[in-house]
Amino acid sequence: MKKQYYTNCIGSTAEAINNMIDRAREITYKTFLKHVDWREVSEMFGYDLSPKQGLTLKNDWHIGYYKSVYKGRPCYYLTHSAIEYIFI
Repeated sequence: MKKQYYTNCIGSTAEAINNMIDRAREITYKTFLKHVDWREVSEMFGYDLSPKQGLTLKNDWHIGYYKSVYKGRPCYYLTHSAIEYIFI
């Protein structure tokens, strides 16, 4: 089962986010997609689903992908505009 969007750093505490970041390891886009539904993420941020339509999630080089632990639960998260979006 794919991880679902849970929260972002704005809706969390500095302590929880800092702990998650401290334990994180960067992963590839491909690895992230094994665990998170790319369509859900694309729709969340308004990305096009096809490169022929415009900018896709895959082609936005500003995004970072990570695996970590959030409040004791394994998670995957991405950074977009300096905000962490957490999927559990």
